[in-house]
Amino acid sequence: TPAVKPPATVSTPYVIQVVTYPSMQDAESIVKTLKSSGFNAFVKESVRPTGTVFYMVLIGGFRTAAEAQAQLAKFRTQEVARPFQDAFVRTNRS
Repeated sequence: TPAVKPPATVSTPYVIQVVTYPSMQDAESIVKTLKSSGFNAFVKESVRPTGTVFYMVLIGGFRTAAEAQAQLAKFRTQEVARPFQDAFVRTNRS
């Protein structure tokens, strides 16, 4: 039987949260821009306790917090990051 691969979140528990939008279209637009600049960006849906849905733009994943912090520092030097200087490292969980 083939080995079952663990979810990516297990092996890469850290991400950079770039921005959160109430619109999936806005989030996907930023992901496209980040990907074209060479970042491994993706959207993750976040449902608040109130039931409101937000779309987080994330870059990742990273195996360690140090790896994520190093990538965040690199990200902040890029022109594409200018509007997102409050981006931060977080764990890749809901």
